[in-house]
Amino acid sequence: MLIRFLGCHNTETATTRLSSLLVDNVLALDAGAITPTLTSEEQSQIRAVLITHRHYDHIRDLPTLALGGYGTGVTLPIFSTQETLESLRLHFLDGSLYPNFTQMPTPEEPRLRLMPLEPWREQEVCGLKVTPIPVVHAVSAVGYYVKSTQGSSFSIRAIQMGRDWRGYGRR
Repeated sequence: MLIRFLGCHNTETATTRLSSLLVDNVLALDAGAITPTLTSEEQSQIRAVLITHRHYDHIRDLPTLALGGYGTGVTLPIFSTQETLESLRLHFLDGSLYPNFTQMPTPEEPRLRLMPLEPWREQEVCGLKVTPIPVVHAVSAVGYYVKSTQGSSFSIRAIQMGRDWRGYGRR
C-alpha cells in the first residue's frame, strides 16, 4: 500500500494542512486537505472517501472535491457511520452553502453518495478491506483498520483531546 499524508492538523497554515490521507491514490481517509494538496488530475483518481467523524477539519473538502468532478458522470461514495453521514446530510451537504451534491446532477446518479458503514464490520472499499472501529472522541467517531489483499495493513484513529488543551474534552 502507498500511503500519502496530505495533512494531519486541526488548523491550517502555510506549512500545515487539515486531516487527510490518500491510499494507493484512490482512497481518501478524511477530507480536510484533498483539494489544496492534490492536483485536479490526482483528485479525479479518487474513487471513495472514508470519514472518521463530522468535525470540519475532517470534512471540509467534500463540497469542493464534488464540484471539481461535477459533470464527469462519476459518483463518489462517501463512507462513514450512519450518525456521521446523517450529520453531513443535515448540516453540511444540505444545499445551503454549496449545491446538494447528494442529489445533483440527479438523485439517481448524484456526484456524492453517502454510504453507511457498521462499526466492527469489514467491508471492501477500493479493493481494500476496511473495518470501522469506534473510538472515544468529542463526537461519535470511528478509526479505520485498512488491509490490502497482499496482507499489509494500517490503522488510523481520532482521539479525545486532553483536558488541558484549549478546553477540549472538558466534562
